[in-house]
Amino acid sequence: MKSYLALMLPLALGVLSQQPLCPGGLYGNALCCDTDVLGVVDIDCTVPNTLPTSADNFREVCASNGKTARCCALPVLEQGILCQGLGPY
Repeated sequence: MKSYLALMLPLALGVLSQQPLCPGGLYGNALCCDTDVLGVVDIDCTVPNTLPTSADNFREVCASNGKTARCCALPVLEQGILCQGLGPY
């Protein structure tokens, strides 16, 4: 039992320490977007082509396609509605 706990504790702590890419609720959609228009609409948005593992990795994934990592309220027809940049949440 002790060895099981010794193996699982670091794994559990690693999972608990991971930060979400975007805050939950309104701005919960992680998108890679081309252009931000006054923080209201972002144009030519797509979901990341690989699953990001961290905020820095999310930025890198989007940048590799010439886009910016954004957290949006609603993705509609390749546009992000009410988007914000990444930050500490």
